[in-house]
Amino acid sequence: MNLLDLESKVKQGDADQLCNELGLDKEALPHLRMRHRIDYLTAQAREVFSWTDQTEVEVYSSPARIRYMGDYGPFFGGDCLGSPVHLDMLAISRRRDDQTALLTSHGFEPLYHVELDDGKEKDSEAGEPSALLRGVASYLLSQGYPVKGFEISLYSLIPGNMNFASSTALACLFGTLMVHQLPERPQAWETLVANAAVFAEEQFLGRKSHPGDAWMCLGGPFVHVYNENQGLRVRYLHPPRKFDDYAIVNIDSYEGFIDNEQEAQVALDELSLLAQALCVAPQELAQRGASTLVNHCTDVRTKAGDRALLRGLFVMDEQQRIKTSVKALDSQAGFGAFLDLVNVSTSTSYRQMQNIYSSVSQSARGIGVAIELSERWFRAMGIPAAMRPHGKGFSGSIFTFLPSNKSQSYIEYMDTIFGSGSGRNLYIRSRGSCQII
Repeated sequence: MNLLDLESKVKQGDADQLCNELGLDKEALPHLRMRHRIDYLTAQAREVFSWTDQTEVEVYSSPARIRYMGDYGPFFGGDCLGSPVHLDMLAISRRRDDQTALLTSHGFEPLYHVELDDGKEKDSEAGEPSALLRGVASYLLSQGYPVKGFEISLYSLIPGNMNFASSTALACLFGTLMVHQLPERPQAWETLVANAAVFAEEQFLGRKSHPGDAWMCLGGPFVHVYNENQGLRVRYLHPPRKFDDYAIVNIDSYEGFIDNEQEAQVALDELSLLAQALCVAPQELAQRGASTLVNHCTDVRTKAGDRALLRGLFVMDEQQRIKTSVKALDSQAGFGAFLDLVNVSTSTSYRQMQNIYSSVSQSARGIGVAIELSERWFRAMGIPAAMRPHGKGFSGSIFTFLPSNKSQSYIEYMDTIFGSGSGRNLYIRSRGSCQII
């Protein structure tokens, strides 16, 4: 499709059709601002790249993800369970014949210029989108794929520092685009993109990553990532009909920027020390039953410490909760059991994982306040609901499951506590990162 046809398609009201292709319910359409974003992207591309009416373009979308359970276990051979949501990165691109990539993005001033055949890390790109772009291309080239260049204009709805895996979504977008430009797309292209995203985040952003996050950005609606026969497996689940009566709401506790990566890394280091104390390989830790840890608790406390012991119990117990949750979601009558398991995960986050409060900022207790007041509100309203820290915890936000007809009242209540705009509905989409035109 050329640029003029794309603009005409949007002006004629076909933007909603683009949303439908992402596997979203109609309630999500206004929140995507598809027409506004495409208008911005096309205008930006005309100005920056000198695109004309006849420029052939492609449109891509890559979603944020939420993780219901399994924030730490996947790094130790455990499962994770989550979904892609409507918040996404939308991009229009034009293919090039060389290996040069040019990137402009809403909210970022510079025009990024990356030679995709140069896989060396650049100090000047630290923390920048260009580092991820270079990392994804480097991985694909290392696997023998002939990566080609492109020009891309990007507009993201994914908020930063709220555990929505924005960098993973961006890496998946780059990977999806590059794979779709190949002369012949690999049959298992999602696996290729997931591995490229992990490589780019770890090697070029310096962030601990796991394929589970990438898989939640690559498919839906519910994604179960698990280990079987020493290999990673992915299963897509369709929730029971009862889920249609529920909404997912994210509450931002508005604590400002608190870098929880350092605290999350301390937790990962302690779990690694725990594996060493148990004389097991780190990638096998989550698969060990909690009884193993309890039976060796005296030795473990001496070698790894009490907090490592408690966090290990959380990871091992969470492994069983995920498996039980999957069975519940497979059953039409199991949604209530799934909500109960989410709440159990939250209560044990306090006692075992200890990731509700930040130790970096002694005054940052927003997650705890959000959980406590949400629980009281649900009880007062007499409604079945569930809530959980979003992501690895320590700071940021929570997400809640509650009946759809109560979500707006709940958001209004939480806005009085954390400020206007702190609450937002999240809409699960059934398609992950993909080309929509």
